[in-house]
Amino acid sequence: MPDLLWYYYQDNAQQGPLPLDAMRALADQGKIKPDTLVTRIGMADWLPARLVPELFPQESALKPPLPPGVGPRRDVLAAGRNLAGRLQRVAGADDVTETLPHLRFVRLLLKGMRRGLTESGLGAADRVARQTGHLAYVLAAVLLCLSFLVLGIRSDSFKLAFIGLLLIAPAAVLLHYIAVLFLDAGAALLRKSPSELASSAILTFFALAFFAGSVLCFVLGLYGVILGGSLLSFGASLGAAAVLLYACGIALNPGTVNVSPGSGLSAGEEALGILLFLLKVPVRLVPFLFGVGSMVGVCGAVYLLYLVFTQEPLFLVEQARQIAYGVLGVALLPLAVYLSFVLSSLLVEIYRAILRIPGKIDGLRSDVNGGPPAG
Repeated sequence: MPDLLWYYYQDNAQQGPLPLDAMRALADQGKIKPDTLVTRIGMADWLPARLVPELFPQESALKPPLPPGVGPRRDVLAAGRNLAGRLQRVAGADDVTETLPHLRFVRLLLKGMRRGLTESGLGAADRVARQTGHLAYVLAAVLLCLSFLVLGIRSDSFKLAFIGLLLIAPAAVLLHYIAVLFLDAGAALLRKSPSELASSAILTFFALAFFAGSVLCFVLGLYGVILGGSLLSFGASLGAAAVLLYACGIALNPGTVNVSPGSGLSAGEEALGILLFLLKVPVRLVPFLFGVGSMVGVCGAVYLLYLVFTQEPLFLVEQARQIAYGVLGVALLPLAVYLSFVLSSLLVEIYRAILRIPGKIDGLRSDVNGGPPAG
């Protein structure tokens, strides 16, 4: 780039053109003073030399302080007004769950749960839980009988050995058969028991509640292990967390319990719809509950067998009975849930019929008033 040529005006005469180096030399010699007018090719007008950094850098950088009240004013409330305007735009959006950060996080959480807890995934979990439950229940019953047999031998108690071989073993066989009978009976009832809900918000609420309960069960179980709790309690906490997570999947997929969106429902009918949904969730959970409960039963039976070989047998009788009740009681879950749902549904149908009475009376009244006059 060629050196630009400069001019300066002094003693009523224009001097130049000169290169920048020559102009600097004249400024150093004092021949070009700070108030001397200078210009160069490309400038629009003459300038005092002190305003040209190339000639007087020390003076062009100095600026006198501004007097009070002169210069741009700082608006201390501008940031607050900008923030308030932004919040107003965010809160006034059509869908605040897309604009508010914390609500956006919950929405993303629900979106992730819907992708993970699909209807096909719940069906696969049912199949695995059913197959695992049968094997685990048999194993838990065998370990339970063995524990009572060893406990009777170590404590010289024929009664305990008798309970293990002649009571627990046949009871386990009979209860397992009952569980098989009612494992799928509830699913048939669900297919024949449709219900409606006017708002999907209640289903989203239950999904979040079940998910929060699942996380809480896991955290409490882990906290108990850290504090020195038993692994059996931790296994029960994991089982409860898995069941609640499955219930969260049901709430996200209401079609699995034959619940569909409805319109024109009254408040009473909506309340019945919510009640029916809560009654259907345990029915849908039966296969998964049986599988998880049987796995927890295996853990309990293994724990009891460990205690029988390592602890004083006289202090284990009551604990052995409690574990036996828990292991055998898992097989009664399908029957208990089935009966509870049937009886509760009967009460719901009675309430539903009561809610429909005013509408039927109004219909009969309109028919009478609009009918032909009596002759």
